[in-house]
Amino acid sequence: MPVQWYWKSDLRLTDDKDEGWSKYASKRSAEIEKAYSAGKKILKLDGTYSMCFRNMVQHRNDDYDRQRPVKRVVVKDEDVVTWQWKKDLRKKGSKLDAWQAYSALVGSKIEEAYQSGAKVLKLSSVYSIDFKGMVQYRNDDYSRQRDVQRVKGVVPAVGDKRKITTTSSGASSPPAKRGKAEAVSASAGSPSRKADVAKRGADKDTPQGIADKVKAQVKKCWIPQVEETEDVSKVESKFGGIPALKEGELWPPCPNCSKDLTLFLQLNLAELPAPIQSSLGSKGVFQAFLCCTTECDGCIEDGETTGRVLRVWDHTSCKLATGVVNRGAVPLAAKCINAWKSLDDYPGYEDCQDAGLDLDDDECDALQDMQASGDKLGGWPTWVQSAEWANCSHCGKKMVHLFQIESEAAVDYMW
Repeated sequence: MPVQWYWKSDLRLTDDKDEGWSKYASKRSAEIEKAYSAGKKILKLDGTYSMCFRNMVQHRNDDYDRQRPVKRVVVKDEDVVTWQWKKDLRKKGSKLDAWQAYSALVGSKIEEAYQSGAKVLKLSSVYSIDFKGMVQYRNDDYSRQRDVQRVKGVVPAVGDKRKITTTSSGASSPPAKRGKAEAVSASAGSPSRKADVAKRGADKDTPQGIADKVKAQVKKCWIPQVEETEDVSKVESKFGGIPALKEGELWPPCPNCSKDLTLFLQLNLAELPAPIQSSLGSKGVFQAFLCCTTECDGCIEDGETTGRVLRVWDHTSCKLATGVVNRGAVPLAAKCINAWKSLDDYPGYEDCQDAGLDLDDDECDALQDMQASGDKLGGWPTWVQSAEWANCSHCGKKMVHLFQIESEAAVDYMW
């Protein structure tokens, strides 16, 4: 069952009334639950606060006596609400494999706005949700939209025959202030794509048949082979850990909230496959820093781009800092990239359409199973929703895909 963590926001209330407690943000609550389930005694939340599970208190790092009680509440299945967007516009109705859940953090923001009676919620600089029409749309073009739905209860897996109750376009079950509720039941069972492809046999819709049709669009990608390690070499290719910095350089701050950023990825260009070196060069390091503070408006979960620093610099022409100290950022566990595994990577169906390829529904389904997912260098992006290629802010040309970081894979972080 889902779990929600709370902290005592009003110490004047001595009983356990709800108004005396505040929820941790969904992402933070998930981090706390993960540490709690792993049997940790202490969890450092940030540069100011930590949590002691033995005494169930949140305390200041500089003064243990300054503390507040915390509590763990198991949420009943029937009380769970999940917001979803329609990822496959070709599929009709409420088939489970046509829908994708928003992240827990974004979903909680949507539910809060929905319960407050808001008509529109701006999700990010790119997307908003219209609750009246129950659609997600692009801020620059309302006609580019996808249905959204509100699912009550635990969402069953694909193939599960349980019923789900949804709120979608044309069938709303909003809070009482919005009007009379009307529930819609949808059967939730469909075969997996891979099983479906296997049944069809060796025809044009099999992986080999699709590969022949889209072979001109195939790109090489490289899957990082990693192992958790100590930060031995400052310029090694790795996920997380302590970044390589120039002598005298401060830990990079967030351009939005000014707190120290977290290193997610560092690539030593000299260690990359030759095709990548031909475009990036073979000297220096690439570093990707992101803001992980829940208070920052530029957090990556909000879809904004201000809370990040991406850079390439030549570490061979300067002295490196020793004893790097940050001012509050908690580094992610360092995982060294010690090898790269080469694979053929295939585009999504929208990128195929942009290339002028005409694919039917079965071919699109088969193609989706052939894409390399997870952490990868180069290749094609595995888009969360529609293909959203960015243009260079300097020359205006379409940018190329460099690296994809999977949620809770090599990086112990949930998007």
